[in-house]
Amino acid sequence: MNRASLLGLLFITAGVLVLLVSFGVLHGSYARLWIIGILTVNSSFFILSRDRLTWGQRVFGFMLLSLGATGVSGESAGLIALSSASLGFFLSYFFGSKRSWWLLVPAGIFTGLALFFWIRLLLPVWDAVPIMLLIFSGTFTLLYLLPQEFGGREWALLPALGLIVLTVVSNDPMERRATLLIIICPVIVMLVGWWFMRHRRAIAFAKNQQTSIEQ
Repeated sequence: MNRASLLGLLFITAGVLVLLVSFGVLHGSYARLWIIGILTVNSSFFILSRDRLTWGQRVFGFMLLSLGATGVSGESAGLIALSSASLGFFLSYFFGSKRSWWLLVPAGIFTGLALFFWIRLLLPVWDAVPIMLLIFSGTFTLLYLLPQEFGGREWALLPALGLIVLTVVSNDPMERRATLLIIICPVIVMLVGWWFMRHRRAIAFAKNQQTSIEQ
């Protein structure tokens, strides 16, 4: 038993799951186990094959598994597609050749969309829109807080604050006038933050120029 054998078993497991779904064995509540199973197989394949396959080959194999699962998932096809896309971008960021910041943006967006449909499936009485927007805002907040060597970007602060405002407004916790006030206050904070970032860059540039002149 080695890594190549594990990869083979993963593909066999994926094929068995596809057959079970195709013949209607996995349906109803068991369909959720099918979704979790195929996502586990996909992520295991991407991680275990990193020493044997190139990044492009791993992405291609991941896409084939996801497309095969989507094609036989019936009503759960959209959920499989969104969950696979989210997982694929996250895996590409953490286990790719380099950590590219842009991978986190579609990863967060697809995660929010997938979570929206998961909540509608498991907890239909919940309002999933605020949770989806919260995931969106969390994505850009993470992108802002990350160190620069891991893809952190200062500009991500503005969309993060904007999405936080949308999250609050989507709940409409107060009357319309109070909600309008909630919108205006964060907008002012966003403008102040934008001015602060520009001012900080200008100060850093001036210090660098002065240091260069002194040298």
